[in-house]
Amino acid sequence: MEFLEGASVIGLLANEAKTQVIGVSAQIRKPSNDNPIADYPNGETLSELHADLVVDASGKASHTPQWLQALGYEPPQETEVNAFVGYTARIYQPPSNASVDWKLLFIQPNPPQDHRGGAIFPIEDNRWIVSLMGGDRDYPPTDEAGF
Repeated sequence: MEFLEGASVIGLLANEAKTQVIGVSAQIRKPSNDNPIADYPNGETLSELHADLVVDASGKASHTPQWLQALGYEPPQETEVNAFVGYTARIYQPPSNASVDWKLLFIQPNPPQDHRGGAIFPIEDNRWIVSLMGGDRDYPPTDEAGF
């Protein structure tokens, strides 16, 4: 496995028969001496990166359906999963005697038993932002008493 920094995928590569995706085309902003690359407009470079497996983890911003269509494939059927997540936040002045040695306090939910979590971040003017979150429709309260 290899990680390539300073690159953006701009398309998919297919074999000659167009029966298999064999890699990606990438726009390289920081070419390395180890990477055979061709000239690309605007001082950038273009590289073909071959792979046995291509995974698109770009979420909603994915261009894979359009890239597959350009190769002659039917784009996959989209499935939307709603986790029913909600959050709320409030800003507090911590107690004057508060002495903390952390940058963030994070309480992670433990699904499926627990759907709620939260975080405390120190922010400017010696204040804290406290954020609560909940999933699976177990939304945190928005009123001060419930918070």
